[in-house]
Amino acid sequence: MNDRRFSTKLRHSPLVSHLKMDRQFPILPIQGNAGGDILEYAIYPVYPDTNLQIVLDYTLDVLTTWTNSYIWNLDPFTLKLDASGRKLHGSMEMGEDSGVSLDEWVVVGILWQVTKHFPDVMIQLQDSDGEFLLIESALYIPDWLRPETAENRVWIQNGHLQIIPLKEFISHDPPPLSIDDALKHLRTAIRSEGTSASLFTDAGMNAAILEKIKGFPKKLVEQAHLARVMMPRLLAQVIHRNPQVISAGVQSFNNRIAECKVRSSNIKTNAKKLGDLKYFPAEDWVTLNVQFSRPLFAMIKLQKFKPPPTFPPRSLSATEREAYELGIKLTCAFELLASSSSLWSERVVELRNAENEKKVDDITLKSWDENCIEPDNETWMTLSNEDITRIMGEGRNEEEQVREMISNLSKFMEGESGFEGIGDDEFHDEEYVQTQEFTNSRLEFDSEEDMS
Repeated sequence: MNDRRFSTKLRHSPLVSHLKMDRQFPILPIQGNAGGDILEYAIYPVYPDTNLQIVLDYTLDVLTTWTNSYIWNLDPFTLKLDASGRKLHGSMEMGEDSGVSLDEWVVVGILWQVTKHFPDVMIQLQDSDGEFLLIESALYIPDWLRPETAENRVWIQNGHLQIIPLKEFISHDPPPLSIDDALKHLRTAIRSEGTSASLFTDAGMNAAILEKIKGFPKKLVEQAHLARVMMPRLLAQVIHRNPQVISAGVQSFNNRIAECKVRSSNIKTNAKKLGDLKYFPAEDWVTLNVQFSRPLFAMIKLQKFKPPPTFPPRSLSATEREAYELGIKLTCAFELLASSSSLWSERVVELRNAENEKKVDDITLKSWDENCIEPDNETWMTLSNEDITRIMGEGRNEEEQVREMISNLSKFMEGESGFEGIGDDEFHDEEYVQTQEFTNSRLEFDSEEDMS
C-alpha cells in the first residue's frame, strides 16, 4: 500500500468500538528524581481528521514487540492522547545516569518507526538539554542552526529528520519559533510536497541517527543481564510478578547516600528501617535468576555496602556468596523503597501485600522461565587497568568513583571493558564512613572466614 492510500485510510478509518481515546499505556509510577534527565515527546497529525487512536495502538504494538523483556533505567515509555485530542504526548525521567542507558534511543527508534508507518504524523523529541538529536548529527546540520535558533525546528517525519529552515521565518527576531508557527509550516510543507514551504534534511544527518538505532530491537535483548540472586521468597515473588520494578529498587539503593548527605537524619532513619525490615524480612531465602539491564546491574554491583546485623554472615561457597551479597542489597533496596514517600512506595507495598497472600512453593519457583536458563557471566564488566588507575587516582570520593565506573558502560555495551580485581577496601572513604552506619560499599562482614 503506498503512503497516500494508507494516509487516507488512517484519516477516515472509524474507531474500533471497544477502544477509548484516552487509553494510556500500561505504566508504573513516575519515580520523580528531580536531578534526572527528562525526555519529552509529542506526535502531531498533518491532517485534522487523522485518527490518533490508530497511531496510539500501533505505537503500543511496536513498544510491546521491542521491549517485551527490556528493563527501563527509570521510567518506562508512555504515551497518551492530549486532553484537547490534537496530539499524543508523553514524558519519562531517565535518571542522572541516563547516558549509560539505551532508553532515550529506544524511544527514538520506536517513534522513528511510527513515522515510517504513518507519514502523515510528525514527531518532536526533546530532553533536558534541548534538541538532543542535533548533537548526534552535529557534523551534518546547517551552520545557521544553533541551540538558540533550534527550538521547535527539529522534527521526525516519514522516517527522516526534518528541520524547519530559519530563512522561512525572518519576521521572528530573535528566535525561538513558536510551536504553533512550526506546526503551521510543517503541515503546509508536507501537504504541498514542498511547493509552498520547504523543509531541510540531509542524508548524513539521518544516517547518524539511524546508526544509533541500528540493530533494534535485537540489540535490546543483548543489553539484558540475568543474575543469580539469593533473596527472601516474598521479594522474589514481587520481582517475578513485575520485573520492571527492579529499576525502582536499584535506583532507590543508589540514591540513598545522596539523600543522607542532604539530610543527615536519614542515616538513623534508614538504619532503623533496615534493622526492622518491616516489609521484606530476612527469612525464607530462595535462590533464583533476576533480570537487570546492564547499567542497573553495574550500578548495584559496584556499590560497596556494609550490611546491617539483620543479615548475619553465612557459610557459603564463593558463587553462593555473590548471590547472597546481591540479594542483601536488593532486600535493603526494596525495604527502603517500600517505606519511602515516593510514588513507588504504594505500588511496591501493593505488590508485596498481594504476593504475601499467595506464597509460591519451591517447585513453582524453579519452573519460572527465568530460572530455566543459565545466568549471564560478567565478562562485559572488565575494566582495563588503565581505566581503574585513572578513576582511582583522580581525587574522587567513593560515590564519584562508582559513578565514573558506571559511566564507562559505553565500553561495557560493546563488550570491551568491565570491572575486576578491585578489593573490598579500595573504594573506601574513611571520613564519610564514620558519618553513617550504612556505607557506599561492597558487603563487608565482620569476618571473612564466616563467609567462606
